Amino acid sequence: DDPLGLDGELFRYVAHRQHHGEAFVAYRLLGHPIVLHSAADGLPLACLHLRVVGRRTRERSWREWLPGHSERSRSAAQALIARRPDRGSDDFLGIISEDNEEFELVMTNLTANDVLMFDIGGEPRARENDFWERTDSSFWSGQHRNDRRLNRSNILWPMTPNVCSENHLYFQEHNEHRRLVLRARPPGEDTPSGAAAASSSA
Repeated sequence: DDPLGLDGELFRYVAHRQHHGEAFVAYRLLGHPIVLHSAADGLPLACLHLRVVGRRTRERSWREWLPGHSERSRSAAQALIARRPDRGSDDFLGIISEDNEEFELVMTNLTANDVLMFDIGGEPRARENDFWERTDSSFWSGQHRNDRRLNRSNILWPMTPNVCSENHLYFQEHNEHRRLVLRARPPGEDTPSGAAAASSSA
């Protein structure tokens, strides 16, 4: 059995071995995520999955407003994150096979003992020496903050998936919860970078 109990939709348990009180576990990644590796030793640090929630939000006909009809239906849509070689080795694109799909971004810390901070979108963080040594709330000032990120919860505990299913930036601007939904853009309309990830629905 999987000693860490990771989500079976994201990780397929292969085998494990106990050694001096520690468990060394082998998994196969499922769902075509992006994996971030350490620049120092090449070890995996974290992975990001794009996952369809499983129930599609769609327009309803008049029959579906009658008692006994459900607002949502099961979806067979699939999702993956693919590399974009035409834009360099560090550019990736999330793909969902159908429109109007609720989706979520699942971040997983793959380290055994480290706590990571993982931002999706927003502004790059930068060190400001005037605040770096502070231990009170003033530490989170200036470029240390990234309030325009998509995910509200950005602390990743070891081997524990962290799910982002709502648009945190939209909540900050409108004080309203919105789930992440893929929306098709009208033909001929230009979509700015990142707009698909920021689309949302009640």
